[in-house]
Amino acid sequence: MHSVHAQVIACATSDSSIVTHSRPKKYGAFSFTHFLSNVSVELNGKQYKAYPGDCLIHASNHPQVFHGEDSAWDSDWCVFDGSGIHFFIKELGLPINQLFRPASTHFVPPLLERITLEHERKANRWNLVVSLGLQELLIKLSRHWVNGRAKGHGHGTIDPLEKLQEVRTIVHDQLEIQWSVADMAKLCNLSTSRFAFLYKKCFEVSPMEDLIRKRIRQATILLSDTSKNISVIAEESGFEDLQYFYRAFRKRIGTTPRSLRKRNSSSSPWRSYEEERGKLESIWASSDFHGMIGMNDEQVPFIQAISGNWSKLGWGRKELTSIPFFDFFHDSEKHLLEKAYQTISTGGIVRDLQLVTLCNSGLHRMVAWTGAETGGCFYFSANIGKQV
Repeated sequence: MHSVHAQVIACATSDSSIVTHSRPKKYGAFSFTHFLSNVSVELNGKQYKAYPGDCLIHASNHPQVFHGEDSAWDSDWCVFDGSGIHFFIKELGLPINQLFRPASTHFVPPLLERITLEHERKANRWNLVVSLGLQELLIKLSRHWVNGRAKGHGHGTIDPLEKLQEVRTIVHDQLEIQWSVADMAKLCNLSTSRFAFLYKKCFEVSPMEDLIRKRIRQATILLSDTSKNISVIAEESGFEDLQYFYRAFRKRIGTTPRSLRKRNSSSSPWRSYEEERGKLESIWASSDFHGMIGMNDEQVPFIQAISGNWSKLGWGRKELTSIPFFDFFHDSEKHLLEKAYQTISTGGIVRDLQLVTLCNSGLHRMVAWTGAETGGCFYFSANIGKQV
């Protein structure tokens, strides 16, 4: 396998295009498109039909024109280049300048979301994260493309894991249905026990816990609508029993639905992702410092990447990335840290949460922390306040 250093020029997920093609063009670059709607594709003067789930890796020196059936068409896409990238694509056996359909594409949106965020934020070593993310995308496309071709020719079978994302999407789009694990298993023709085992292996959470978390996240969004009764919100989120809703909500969020609603004011740090996602880029840009948090093998959070100016705290980069993240805060903030973790883990955003933060001198400063999770990664930004 050739060494490769890939770089992304631009990318987007769930992008709706009206013009035939509005993406950046660069000689020698490639564009990857994951179609989400029916599209007529013209390649080298020939007409083809692309359906949702079809993919295209296109070289910039080959003419292409796209036409959606209703003028607009939706896709996930990425424009990229880099040393060794052409040989890398060839060695993976991926077709260039022709449509292909992998057996599954469930991995495409989360990978492109992670690549997009890293590309926009440009945190420490962002270019390496982007390159590795793009290589992972191409390798997984190759794996699922080869498996799909084998199945089409009667050789081999598709791993049942490839069906799980589709089932997960169906279930999460129909929260009003009282799903059982057996119901989910039937959607992919697996036994209940086999389905539960594979689901947890794939998503690192049981099917029912994953569904409950999705319903809780939906409830946190609806709680921002103060005109709706909490019992109505529970029902619209898929909870038939109000008392169970309260218990499940408190267990995972750390507070009651009523308390969370009170926090959903303009001055509250507790926000839904849908409410704040458009503001995140400006928040990162205006912060004193920002970075990414990851977990070690014992599931202890550490700062993995950081950039900006944190000199008022007195810590060096090596110290900031080697000390457990929660150890930077005063003991009295433990309950707020737990609530912040629950909020972010269930799809919410913590915005300007004031926490007493330890300085290297042993003194403390008030720091406003903002945190969000996307694509499986936890991101933060911070603004340093006065000494306390």
